[in-house]
Amino acid sequence: MKRLRSSCKTWFAGIECRTRKYGNNEHEREICIDLYTNYHISEICASPTQRLTLRVYAEQGAVKWAQENPNALELYRYGEPRQTLTRGQGYLSHAAAASTRIPTGHPEGYLEAFATIYVGVVEAIRRYIDGDAMKTEAYDFPTVYDGLRGMQFIYKAVESCENGSTWVSM
Repeated sequence: MKRLRSSCKTWFAGIECRTRKYGNNEHEREICIDLYTNYHISEICASPTQRLTLRVYAEQGAVKWAQENPNALELYRYGEPRQTLTRGQGYLSHAAAASTRIPTGHPEGYLEAFATIYVGVVEAIRRYIDGDAMKTEAYDFPTVYDGLRGMQFIYKAVESCENGSTWVSM
């Protein structure tokens, strides 16, 4: 237990308030910047992985982004209910829209998931060309047989629905 405690580190850092004036004489304001960060870094402590969360607090509200839900930004305005803004929507700024690479409805990681499939396909093709063909069971990507099985499932689901949602065999 002693090793566990010594391997988990927590740091707290703060930046003191700096005041700066901006605007013309009629509308001059002061800004106070308080930035406090709390870091907890561990590779062995029991906790969820990759829990990066960014929060920004301002005069009229706050925003929160969490890595565990990367497609959403929570917007908090004082006196109003929380809003959840999602990626790829028409109400976002041009800069936000320009940083979206995939269509709405597909989560971040969608392209990476296909890239993983492509890597497996390329490996199987290269091994086949090199005379060291993989067995179908060794593929780490879906095959035409997996697609066929999926289509059979859809067909049976429709059949079940047409028969009053009864069980049908595959």
